[in-house]
Amino acid sequence: MKVVCYCRLSKDDNKSRYSSIDAQMELAKEYADSQGWEISKYYIDDNVSGYISNDERPEFSNMLKDIDEGKIDIILAKDLSRIGRKGSRTLTFIDELKEKNVNLILTKDTFGEFNLLEGDDDLLGLSTWFNERYVKEVSKKVKIGMHKQLEKGILLQGTKFGYLKTAKKGELVVDESVRETIKTIFDLYEQGLGMRKICHKLNFEYDFLTPSQVIERELIKKGKSYKKTVKKLWDIYMIKRILKDEIYVGTVITHKTERKDIHKQGKKVKRENQYIFENHHEAIISKEQFERVQEMMKKRVKSSSMYTKKKRDYIFGGFLRCGECGGSVTGVARVRNREGDIPKKLYECVSYRKHGKSRCVCHNVREDLLLTNFKNFLILLRDNYMLEINNLKLEEYKTNKKKNTEEQKINLKNLEAEYKVLVSQRIKEIAISSEEKIEFIENTYKGLEEEKYKEIEKTKRILAELQNEDLEIKQEKLKQTIDYFNQIIENDEPDKAILNMLIDKIYIYHDKSVKFELKIDIGKLLKCEKELNFE
Repeated sequence: MKVVCYCRLSKDDNKSRYSSIDAQMELAKEYADSQGWEISKYYIDDNVSGYISNDERPEFSNMLKDIDEGKIDIILAKDLSRIGRKGSRTLTFIDELKEKNVNLILTKDTFGEFNLLEGDDDLLGLSTWFNERYVKEVSKKVKIGMHKQLEKGILLQGTKFGYLKTAKKGELVVDESVRETIKTIFDLYEQGLGMRKICHKLNFEYDFLTPSQVIERELIKKGKSYKKTVKKLWDIYMIKRILKDEIYVGTVITHKTERKDIHKQGKKVKRENQYIFENHHEAIISKEQFERVQEMMKKRVKSSSMYTKKKRDYIFGGFLRCGECGGSVTGVARVRNREGDIPKKLYECVSYRKHGKSRCVCHNVREDLLLTNFKNFLILLRDNYMLEINNLKLEEYKTNKKKNTEEQKINLKNLEAEYKVLVSQRIKEIAISSEEKIEFIENTYKGLEEEKYKEIEKTKRILAELQNEDLEIKQEKLKQTIDYFNQIIENDEPDKAILNMLIDKIYIYHDKSVKFELKIDIGKLLKCEKELNFE
């Protein structure tokens, strides 16, 4: 008898409600001893959410492989929420265990002890719905609690550079060791020094700690360690963030971002919907000086002596990335002092422009050279494309089409199996439930079944598209792409819409080389990737 145990704990669990990993292991061992079994292996996913897919959980994924290889007869777990919190996914997994004759025993589930192969699955659907609902309810309650704190002006994510939190919730006091740093930065900027020059002064003329050094110092005082990289030199980003932060005039602004749903990224909130608390704490900078500095920053952006920025005038705007640091690239126009000179458009790494050599190296590409080389790249690609149209192998095409079709058929089969499990479980639970619970059960499964049905319909559409596609259509698409190439090659300024259809990314490098990546199928058909050097 090959018996294993699966344990899981994540940050979205209420630790007072759900046992620690050690406690889960102990429960499993006690049960195994009572049955005269020996647990051969423990699969442990610590700090891993039960809401993500099975493949994304390292140890769960390893357990699935061992099940497929016939290395497991019985799985022990504390409760069904340890197996997963996504209802339909958990039910499908349990259905697969039945087919493979692998038993799942839950020792302390919400609805009592559970033994899969002894017919204890009457309330499985309700249990999985409860577990999935729990995650969403916890997320909702946490969000409400955080919202109430934000409405009171309480900072939830640590302190701000220059201030310390007190024992009283929401109260901030000035960090006297940093006060002079803040005042010096504002004074130097108001004296006319740019951010780069301020960085130089702070790094070589003053003995001021950087924000991350201050955080590290405070954590050490509390017996903790700072796990992030400690930056020992000031950069432009730090200076700009300090100069723009209203915290230094005694104002706290909360609710700057908002997350609409679980596991989704937060979005910026408009200023009129943010919570603004003036005179919240002691100011380090006067409001008058802060306003003067903001006005100076606006004027400097408008009247930059070297660059002016015109987003809509740049042919390749939005396509470029820095090949050195992976960051964004922006269009800039170099302005000469001689009257009547036409500005030369360039593309330059944003990280270098903002932070200097501390983040990236100096490099840019002229737009006219980029366009010329892109056209040369397309000419070369077009000639190869013409050969491809003449040499398309029908048999190879059919093989690839068959492979894609089989993959989608397998996906459809799995989705239909999941849908079948949901329907079967709903019917089973309705049959054993009282009349007052039937409506509750129907509503519970309705959303799950609709979601699964949409996935099935989507897969069917993909299959239909594969069956309708043929070689002649593919050849027409290739010819249409060549027409796009010709339009770009022949025009002085290419159509932005055509560029959007063709270009995925363009990477620029310090050695003046540029790498083009296209959206179209050309990469798969020709496996052609060209790098050009702008000397």
